[in-house]
Amino acid sequence: MEILAIAGGQLREALVLYTEAGGEGPAEFQINLFWVITQAASFLILLLILYFVAFRRIGATLEDRRARIEQGLRDADAARVDRDKAAQERQQVLAEARRESNDILTRAQRTADETRERELGETRSELERLREQAVAEIDAERQ
Repeated sequence: MEILAIAGGQLREALVLYTEAGGEGPAEFQINLFWVITQAASFLILLLILYFVAFRRIGATLEDRRARIEQGLRDADAARVDRDKAAQERQQVLAEARRESNDILTRAQRTADETRERELGETRSELERLREQAVAEIDAERQ
């Protein structure tokens, strides 16, 4: 609004100077087509300069940033997939280790049972042999 007030004030001053200089009254509003075209061309040239100097660099920077963000997202997805795959492999290894430990435990129990049965058998046979020997000695002493 201040710009319009300033422009209006300047227009009034110009009219006052024009009438004091011998003008016949207030001048009519005129559009100078040459100046309009010149100002439009100047504005377009300014826009072109801004585009080549600033906007291209800003666009390139934004494109680079977008590419880095997309690459970061792809890397994060790949890391997530790798993490999930590693967790799955860890679960498989853990299941395999549990299975192997159960197999080892089963074999150890079987071996322990076989050893116990064998030793019990040997002990029984030794006891039977000692009993028979004792019976034989007792019979020998009776006779």
